[in-house]
Order: sequence, then structure tokens, then C-alpha cells
Amino acid sequence: MDKTKVVSVILLVIILGVGFVAYNFYAQNTQLQTNNQELKNINNSLEQEKNNLEQRYQKETRKNRELNQRISSINQQLSQIEKERNELKGKYQEAVRQRDQLAKKLKERPQSVRVKEASAGPDKSDGYWADFIQEKAELEAQVDRLKDEILDARSQVAQFKNKNEELNLDVSEVKKEKERLEQEINTKQRALRVMSMDLVAERRQRGGAVDEVKKLRDETISLKRKLIIANRQKGKLQDKLKETLDKKNTLEEKMADAESVLQEKSLAFKELQTDLSQAMEEGRKVTAGDSGSVELPPIVVKPETSTPMDVRGKIIAVNSEEQFVVFDLGEASGISPGALLKVMRGNREVATLEVIETRKNISAADIKDVLGGFDIQEGDIVISR
Repeated sequence: MDKTKVVSVILLVIILGVGFVAYNFYAQNTQLQTNNQELKNINNSLEQEKNNLEQRYQKETRKNRELNQRISSINQQLSQIEKERNELKGKYQEAVRQRDQLAKKLKERPQSVRVKEASAGPDKSDGYWADFIQEKAELEAQVDRLKDEILDARSQVAQFKNKNEELNLDVSEVKKEKERLEQEINTKQRALRVMSMDLVAERRQRGGAVDEVKKLRDETISLKRKLIIANRQKGKLQDKLKETLDKKNTLEEKMADAESVLQEKSLAFKELQTDLSQAMEEGRKVTAGDSGSVELPPIVVKPETSTPMDVRGKIIAVNSEEQFVVFDLGEASGISPGALLKVMRGNREVATLEVIETRKNISAADIKDVLGGFDIQEGDIVISR
């Protein structure tokens, strides 16, 4: 796969990962804010209900206190009435006793009166009976008055008993309402405590979420930095890729030239082999009687060639069968046929070359001398001799 595509895919994956993390963070933050607002609303409503219940409790407590005061006052009044009743009862009993005594005296008086009447005169008997009747009338009036007071006291006691029963009922109802309110307040307090604990736990979770958000932000910043570095590396890789493509195109051109040179050399060697085989066949047919001399091929003297100084190239192909190489120096570098070059591996000379054919940026050379134990390889350095 092309490096540019790989880098683009990696950057796309990083961007998608950052976007997914940011979206999750935003969704979690929104959900936490919604839950927090709902908990705040519930807490406010519970606080309001608690305040209302406390006000009702205080109001009922005041009513209960007032009722207790009224009950104590009524109890005091009842005790006072009981005391007065007892006093009236004592007075009544005393009046009854006095009445009984008077009745007894009245029953006993006629005999004594007869005795006194017999002994006394008529004037004294009339005055005595007048005093007696008057005293009797006063006693009867006092008895009637005491009876009326006793009846009034009994009616008041009955009324106070009814009021006491009503107050007892009110007190029992107030106690029941008080117990109900206390239970409701306890329930609300437990609910409020549970909600407070939930709110504390939610706040802790929110704190953890905030820490997680901070970590995600730090990771996002780190990923952005890595993305920037990756973009820079991408630019450098693109530049290197461009340079590599240029070198590749150059090498392809050189390889094409080398292939053409190799094809020409192969054709030339084939022609030489054909000529050599034909010459050998013709030599067998020649006899000493046919000719007194043997024609030799013309001697060709190569013109003097000069190798430019400080040229440096690299072997790009080796033909060990035909004993020639192709390297990346040509006419543009001042290389011409017949030039002698040496092959270097590191700091050591391993072979000697003689240029046989050149192109613009590539040349072919015969292998002349090779150091024992070495073979010319692709990548060896070619320099001027």
C-alpha cells in the first residue's frame, strides 16, 4: 500500500477517535448536568416540604401547648369545683343534719310545750311559736338555697366533665396528629438523608467525571499535538516520497538505458560469437598451399581517453557471464569509452573497469581485474582511477 494512503488512513482513524471521545464526553457531561438539575429540583422541593412540615409541626406544637395549658387550667377549675362541691356537700350534709335535729326537736317539742303551756301563761306560748316558725322558715329557705347551689354545682360538674371529655378527645386527636406529623417528618428526613447521600454520591461521580474530562482533554491536547507532528511527518514523508519517486523515475530511466545497453551488448556478443565460429570454420579450410601468408584482422588503436577527476557513481547491474557491469555515470559526468575506473567497497579497491559504451546518465564497462576473494556487487562504488 502507498505510504501516503497509510498516513491518511492513520490520520483519519485518529480524527475519528478524537471526535468519538469528544462526543462521548459531551453526552456524559450533558447527562450529568441534567441529573444534577433534577436532583437540585427534588432537593428544593424536599426542603420546601420539610419547611412546611416544620411549620405545621410548630403550629401543632403550639396548639398542643395551648391545649395542655387549657387542660391544666380546666383541671385546676375542676379541682376547685370538686373542692367547692365537697364544701357544698359538707354544708348540705350539715344542713341535713341540722334539719334532722330540728325535726327531732320539733317532734320532741310538743310535749315540752304542753308542759310549759301548763306552767306558763298564754303570752309566752304565742311568742315562742312565732319565733319557732320564723326560724323554721329560715332554715327551710336555707335548705332550698343549698339544694339550688348543689344542683347548680352538679350541672357545672356535668358540663365540666363534658368539656373534659371533649378536651380529652381533642388532646387524643392532637396526639395522633402529632405522631402522624412526627412520622411524616421522620419519613421526609430519611428521604432527605437518602437524597443527600445520593447527591453526595452524584457529586463524587461528577468529580470523577470532571477528572475523566480533564484526562480526556489532556489526551485530546496530546492527540492534537501528535496530529500536528503527524501532519509535519506527513509533509516530510510526502517530500521524501516525492524525492523517492523522482529517484525512482531517474533509476527507471537508467535501468531502461542499462537494459538497452545490455541488449546491444548481448547482440554484439552474439555477433562476435557468430563471427568467431565462422572464422574458426574458415581457418580449418585454409591450407599452407593455398596461401603463403595469413591475413590478420586490422589492429585498431583506441584513441587516448581521459577520465575526469572526482567522479563517483554506483554499480546498478552486474552481468557475471559476460563480465561487464552497468553504473550510473555517463556522458553528462564526462565519462567516455576507454576510460579506466576502479571499484571500491568501503576503503578497499576490489576491481578495475574499462568503459566500453556510454549514454547520457549511464555507462557499461568490462571487468578487467578483480581482487581475489571478491565479487563485484550492485551498490559498489565506482570512482575515477
